[in-house]
Amino acid sequence: MPPDRSVDIWVPRLQGEVTVTTSLVYDPMRMTGFSHAQLVKAFERVRNPRDWKGPIFSEIPEAERRVVQKAVFWFTGTVPVFAPAPRDIHRLMVTAVGYRLGPAGDLNEMSQ
Repeated sequence: MPPDRSVDIWVPRLQGEVTVTTSLVYDPMRMTGFSHAQLVKAFERVRNPRDWKGPIFSEIPEAERRVVQKAVFWFTGTVPVFAPAPRDIHRLMVTAVGYRLGPAGDLNEMSQ
């Protein structure tokens, strides 16, 4: 049997402060090219501040597109859509249905 390769990761402000255990095999850096901390930081910039599972409607600098795209997919299982921001050519609007309405969401669990 292989050795246990789990680690505790601190997830800030998603639902208060929560410690989750994850396997190093399920490594965000390997899967997305970004660390868990980078994904959390990017997701916190675009998520609904009152409901992290809710739809996403946000504006970001164009340079953050790649990390935001990976973060939204990592935390919600949904693919964000990017469009030029109306007043600044160096910014993007980002939208996504969010966790709850996505394939992993609560509504899918209730319908079964």
